[in-house]
Parts: sequence; structure tokens; C-alpha cells
Amino acid sequence: MPSKIYFFKLFLRKNLYIFWCGNLGICTEDGPLYFWCLQVGLKSLTSLSAVGISIFGVGVFVFGAEFCAFDSNAMSQGYAIELYFDPALENQVLKAWNVLARRQISTQLIEIESRPHITLFSSPLIEPARLENIIKSFAGKQEPLPLSFSSIGSLPNDKNVLFLAPTPTLSLLQFHSQLCDALKKEGIEIGEEYRPDSWIPHCPVAQEVPKIRMGEAFSVLRDLKLPVTGYAMDIGLVEFSPVRELFSFVLSNTLEA
Repeated sequence: MPSKIYFFKLFLRKNLYIFWCGNLGICTEDGPLYFWCLQVGLKSLTSLSAVGISIFGVGVFVFGAEFCAFDSNAMSQGYAIELYFDPALENQVLKAWNVLARRQISTQLIEIESRPHITLFSSPLIEPARLENIIKSFAGKQEPLPLSFSSIGSLPNDKNVLFLAPTPTLSLLQFHSQLCDALKKEGIEIGEEYRPDSWIPHCPVAQEVPKIRMGEAFSVLRDLKLPVTGYAMDIGLVEFSPVRELFSFVLSNTLEA
């Protein structure tokens, strides 16, 4: 997979540039990349003022720009339901992000404009409007959820993610299970990673940590003096990447209500 995709000007008519994108794909430095990649990466295009599809045939696109490029490494896109924390707990997590960033170990979460969270569900393809009423109704039936981040861990994948792990209390597991039930009732499929029997609750504090600096990163996180405690207060839906919150709702079924 090439790291960048380039569109070259074929000809100019008035203010309209026509780009040939290759036979059943698009031209790149390293070979063809299929049409769906263009669709996925469209939001990352630079110098883009107009987009259209020519009727002349497959592979021809119309752009109001002389040169366009996007980074295919930034094409990871989708939606996630996230659990957010009270301000004091959120600041504790941000402190870890900032220390790792100052040491130039990892700045990924800051760069994508994320917010401290626990991901409850994620899907690359889903209609946000379909989730809004589900999440709003669910949030209205939940109380603020006690959380205690008591350990540090890493995920066994290529992203080299470090995280704070909350104690898997019955209330946290039930909260997640009830959300999955609410989604399934509306016909939304739960991916294996987020099913109640395989979900690993975690709060990311670093992504894409260089392997040679993993030990240093763990050492930094140990200085947090775990456990750090607080409450989950809100639940929301985000689009990524970069992260953009679409909506969120307070867990409002408080004891005083």
C-alpha cells in the first residue's frame, strides 16, 4: 500500500481540471490503488475545491485543483461509541498523554484530537442518526459509573497501544452488556472485539509507540501512582480519524432523580 496517492492534471478547460485515475484504479507511485480507497480517503484530500465524477468512464475524476494528494495512512475511518470521564479523572489521563508527548514517545492521541475515553463499540460503517436515539435512551437510564484505573497494559497488535485498564467491576461489565443489548435490538451487529464475552475495557494513553521505547513508556505510566479513580459521566459517538464528536449524552439517571 503506497503512503501517498497522487492525481496528475491531464488537461485544463476553463477552471476545470480533469484527472485520469488509471485503469480500474488510480495512478500512484507504486501501482494501482482501487477505487474504494479514493472514496475512503476523500476527506483527506488537499487543495480540493470541487469534486465530481466524469461521465467519460471509470477512473476519471474531476477536481478543482491542480495537484491533489492524501496520505493513505490516515484513511482509517469509522465510528465509535465512547465513555467519557469526570473532569478530575480526565485530567489525570491527559497528564499521562502530555508527559509522553513531552518525551516524544507518542503524540498520536493528541494529534488526532481524541479525548480520554473507554471505547464501548466501534464500526467502520454505520449510520450515526440511527444510533442517536439508542444512545440517548440508554444514557437516560444509567447512573454515573464508578471507575478505578488500577493497571497498565498493552494491546497485542501493530499499533503498539498502551493503556490504563479499569478494574472490571460488575457495574462496568453490566453497563457494556446492556448497551450491546440495546444495539442488537435495533439490528446493529456487534463485532467480535466488542462482544461482552471478549471486550477488553481500556483507556488508551499512547499509540504507535516505537518498540525500543515501550519500556520507557511503561516507566512513565508507573509514575501515575495508580489507582486513579473517578466516574464515567457521559457517553457519545465520534467519527474518526481525526476524532470529531457527533453527539454525547450525560448519564442522567442519578440517585437524586
